[in-house]
Amino acid sequence: MGGGVFFSGTVPAGARVVVTVSNTLSLGTGYITPGTSMTFAEVTGGSDGSFTASTFRTSSDATYKTVDLRQGSRGFVRVIHANGDEVYSVHGQNVLVLENSPVIHGYAFALPSAPSGLITGVTSSRPTTTVAITVRGPGGLLKASRTLNGGAPYNVTMDVDIVGGDTVEVSVNGGPANPIMTVPITASVGDNQVAGKAAPNTGVVVGVGRVTGYVTKNSTYTYVQQRVSADASGAYNTGQIACGSAKHLELGPGSFGYTGYEDPHGNFIYAAFASPANYVMIDYPLVEGWVANGLMRPTITVRNSSNQVKDQKTATPMVSYLSNEKLYLNLYYVQFTAAYIEAGDNVQVTSGSTSVSISVPGQGLVGFLNDESNVVSGQGPAGAGRPRRPPPLADGPGPAGRGGANRSRPGCRPGRLAPQGHAVPRGLDPARRADPGHRGTHPRHPALRLRH
Repeated sequence: MGGGVFFSGTVPAGARVVVTVSNTLSLGTGYITPGTSMTFAEVTGGSDGSFTASTFRTSSDATYKTVDLRQGSRGFVRVIHANGDEVYSVHGQNVLVLENSPVIHGYAFALPSAPSGLITGVTSSRPTTTVAITVRGPGGLLKASRTLNGGAPYNVTMDVDIVGGDTVEVSVNGGPANPIMTVPITASVGDNQVAGKAAPNTGVVVGVGRVTGYVTKNSTYTYVQQRVSADASGAYNTGQIACGSAKHLELGPGSFGYTGYEDPHGNFIYAAFASPANYVMIDYPLVEGWVANGLMRPTITVRNSSNQVKDQKTATPMVSYLSNEKLYLNLYYVQFTAAYIEAGDNVQVTSGSTSVSISVPGQGLVGFLNDESNVVSGQGPAGAGRPRRPPPLADGPGPAGRGGANRSRPGCRPGRLAPQGHAVPRGLDPARRADPGHRGTHPRHPALRLRH
């Protein structure tokens, strides 16, 4: 996942195998080697039928080199018999499972188009690609199933959450099911490192970062993808995460990421995590923040200065998309309350066994912009200093990750986080406080209308 550099499979023992790699599937220009602009490898199946292609050549360069294979890479696997007969298949139809969520996504490629130059007027229709997905619990108990048309890529929201120990079966075009066995994945942030459990004795990919500022309709973030090894118990630890030679990633409340591993068939099973944080907007009915994992459903209770309950809601984290990594998260919640949150109120957020209490300043909080003097002034709690929100990067390189080989990508990289929409109840607009039926807008997501 995200930087794997080999392709493997099983064929008849001693068979001649040709593996092609491309962004499209074409029998005309991407099948017969060496072609004119192809990337491919020729290997031989072992005595047990297994083969691995770890380096590839091109049509114009016979030197074999490493290729950066990623989810979404595709191509043909050709077994060539001595008499010239061939059997071929398509590789790259991998499945990605987000644990602690109902989200499954992956790649199901349409059958390759026929080569050009065939007899005029003769057509060979290709059926619409179908993907059948089944989720089973321990013992094979059926939990949910869905069938969809398309695609490359596809994504689907099942009717149940997929949790560690479930099995996901994916069949493309009615073919044999691709079984993905999951194991419970955990992750926690502390002391500028990520630790948890995943599949035992397996390479683990950890992506972690911090949003620049606050979550908006299209946020940017600084992140690192790091590879470590889980031990026999499944435990892993990234250690302090280096960003280049002079910085390390500074983690804290609001840091988020994912932990995952690839199974023997190239499928990626991962879970999202965050260091919890909550944000309350005064003089507006809005509470939002990060939960530790996607199964959390924070309960938000708003009380006035007399400790009377003004409102109580249970939030569901929304699904967001990491466009660089092509992965999903389900960690950030946006909850509108029935009543405005005002000076002197208290907001309690309870997630599982953890509960935090957030006091809204009794003096209120207000700011005024003076564009003539380029000054923002206002009124807040007496003696309050500026918020201490550390930057994503801090001085000093991090040590090698513990628990196995540390093969992090060099340097911290920018990324983009895009919320997939807010499943939130009716909101209020400050200018329409008297009209509880008004469809308001999120103060930082103006293009996403709140809906009933």
